[in-house]
Amino acid sequence: MLKVFRFKSISSRLILSTLLLIMVVLAGGGLLLSQLFVFEARKQFDAQLELESDSLLGALEIVEDGSVDVDSDAISAEFRRGFSGWYYKLIVSGQQQPVYSFSLTQGLLTEGQSPEFDPFIGMSNKKGSEPSFLDTIDEQDEPLRIRAQTFDLVSDGKEVTVMVAGPRETMQRSGQAFNFFLLVSLSVLAVALLISLVAVVRFSLRPLAVMQRRLGDVRAGRTELLEGDFARELNEVTNEVNLLLSSNSELVERARKHVGNLAHGLKTPIAVMRNSLEEMETQQREELSPQLDSMQNQIERYLALARAATTAQARATKTDVLPLLTSLKRTFEKIGARENLKIFLEAPEALSFPVERQDLLEILGNLIENASRYSEGVVKLTAYGGGTDHKVGVIVEDNGEGVEESKRDLILQRGKRLDELTPGSGLGLSIVKDLVEAYQGKIELGSSELGGLKVVIWFPVTRES
Repeated sequence: MLKVFRFKSISSRLILSTLLLIMVVLAGGGLLLSQLFVFEARKQFDAQLELESDSLLGALEIVEDGSVDVDSDAISAEFRRGFSGWYYKLIVSGQQQPVYSFSLTQGLLTEGQSPEFDPFIGMSNKKGSEPSFLDTIDEQDEPLRIRAQTFDLVSDGKEVTVMVAGPRETMQRSGQAFNFFLLVSLSVLAVALLISLVAVVRFSLRPLAVMQRRLGDVRAGRTELLEGDFARELNEVTNEVNLLLSSNSELVERARKHVGNLAHGLKTPIAVMRNSLEEMETQQREELSPQLDSMQNQIERYLALARAATTAQARATKTDVLPLLTSLKRTFEKIGARENLKIFLEAPEALSFPVERQDLLEILGNLIENASRYSEGVVKLTAYGGGTDHKVGVIVEDNGEGVEESKRDLILQRGKRLDELTPGSGLGLSIVKDLVEAYQGKIELGSSELGGLKVVIWFPVTRES
């Protein structure tokens, strides 16, 4: 199989395969036309040789000694010019000396002599009423074509074999000129066809480009279904895509409801169990209370993930980042985990994230709380976006002790904590990671210039977002 058929681009397949077909057709057509021209040129050249042969027959005359000669004034001037490439030779029955053209002998021969070089030697024994042809060369190595035919001289009862030679160079020059013109013409035609082919392919595939943009609108949440009147061949595809989108949306919604129902169904038993703890002894209460807290955290976590899954699947929301970060900054500076906490904020005014507000609030709240808890009093928040990489994100840094590189992946795992003395369930950064990834985003850990941990989260956005 040709490599072109392994290309992923449909337009490349169409253009290259059609271009190959065009090149084969043009090459085959050009070769055929060239051969037809050669055939026709040879046919015309043979017709001219026949005409010259007939002229020689008409110019024959009987001289005083009864021999046959040619009236030079009645034939073509090319036969009277030395080595012109046009020659003739007449062999008359009963006449010992053949008759040569002046162009071959230049008048230097005396009666009974033959030229030192006779291109007609190969035709001397070919006699017949039908013409014979031979391609040869003359004394100057110029290509010749010879025509020979035998006629009866009715008046004298003799036979005369008329051999006429003409330069094939004329025919070859015509063929070369035609081939050059044909090559230029076919090249121009090939370029024109290629340009037309590209235009036709792009025009024909335009509905696919429109469909791609409309699917981008669906992915970005601007529409729920694939809308638009595309080409007739794509209508069935459009219907199937819309059915798939509807089915997928129903499945996501059904799953979200099941998780929500399960979580809400567990809240009441947990509340009852928590109330029952008050009647238990201190030791039992201390043993069971952490387990109930863990259950409660798991419920809240999966409720948040279920909500994020639905919102991220639709991508129909945007949240302004600066007001949310400003609100969180004020809150944590007043009632944060550390007194005299100072939070520095840098964020563009018009920056928005493709994340539902409640989810973004939980993500940033967990990150700021974690940074303030382990800082030495300074936290820096930096929001960025709008670049050529089509990403928006937030960088959260602190001036604490930081986390060793070998242990950074550990703190993103559910229930894992490096500091067991600090209160908490170990679900904060795990929930952040799950929520960020639900929106096709990513969380990255590194070292801050402030000395502590640097947490970077980012989300992909479309060009229209």
